[in-house]
Amino acid sequence: MRITDVFFIQLQGRGTVVTGHLDGEGLLRVGDVVVHSGRAHRIRGIEIFHKMLREAHDGMNLGLILGPEVPPRGFEGHMVSFRRG
Repeated sequence: MRITDVFFIQLQGRGTVVTGHLDGEGLLRVGDVVVHSGRAHRIRGIEIFHKMLREAHDGMNLGLILGPEVPPRGFEGHMVSFRRG
């Protein structure tokens, strides 16, 4: 997944949210792990157009909620990979 934008949202303790287009990864679920720059971060939520989902499929534009402990720097314009949680 190529990251198009990164947000840090303090409201409701969401933390870092990365947005992008899911392409070629197949099925992605809450609890799966995002690997970026050698660090693994568990997906706490998936959001599409202000709607929370438990899973996402190829072709979707989405936001991944990674949590407040994940620093927002360094994600912009990069690719991330996934592994099952």
